[in-house]
Parts: sequence; structure tokens; C-alpha cells
Amino acid sequence: MFLGTILAIARQNSKGSIFSIKELNKIVNWPLIANIDFLNSKDFKDYIDSISEKYKKSNKKLIIYPIRPLKIEQKNMLIDILKEGNFNNLEFQENFKNLKKYTDILLLINLGVTTSEDVIILKRKLALLDIEIFGCITINEEMKIKL
Repeated sequence: MFLGTILAIARQNSKGSIFSIKELNKIVNWPLIANIDFLNSKDFKDYIDSISEKYKKSNKKLIIYPIRPLKIEQKNMLIDILKEGNFNNLEFQENFKNLKKYTDILLLINLGVTTSEDVIILKRKLALLDIEIFGCITINEEMKIKL
């Protein structure tokens, strides 16, 4: 079991996966809003509540965009959280082409899944659009499952 875990981590490292906020900060300096263990946690819901309140006051919409596609369970969970909270000013979007319709973006980053190349490519693409990075939320769910 222990050897399997080490081999899995070594394989992910060879793919350039980002495992920590420190590694992410070496590539980009996006504001970190939260570092959560699971998407369905109370902490995540609390952060989304607070962010939504901020955007209600500004009459802007904030787009939530995962750097790497979410697993279907994660995606459904996020959509359910947004529906339950009736967050009219927050929207989930997976298609990069649709981002140009928005001015503010909240990035979701799955640690252990997202690679440095994913981040660099997104950073370059976003530089071409006039989108402000509100911040990012890192998710440790994959790390918890692997370990």
C-alpha cells in the first residue's frame, strides 16, 4: 500500500501535477480565496455565500471556472450548491470560449490533478481577454483520495 502511494505520487510528479499552494504560487500569483478538502464541505458553501454577497452589491456576475474539468460528481455538487443557494450573480462555466462574456472569474484548482502546464496555458489565454481574476479556490479532494 505504501509503495503504491509513493509510485502514484512519483507518476503524478512526472506529469507536472501541482500538489501544493506553494507550487502554484511559483507559477502564478492569483489571490487564494480558500484551500478546501472537499467541494461539498461547509467551508466551501460558506465561501460561496460570502462571495455571492459581495457580488450582489456590485451588480456584476462572477464566473466559476475549473482549470481542469471536474469529475461529474464534483460538477453536479457545485451546480447543486449554486441552485440551492439561489446565487443569481454566480455562474459555473466549463467552456473557455464563453469566458469572454464575463469580467470576473473565480478559478477552481484540483491539487494533484491540475498540472503546471494547465496553469501556464490558462494564464496566457486569460491575458488575451479582459477578465479580472477574483481569486482561486484550491481543492485537495484528489490528494485525500490518493493518500
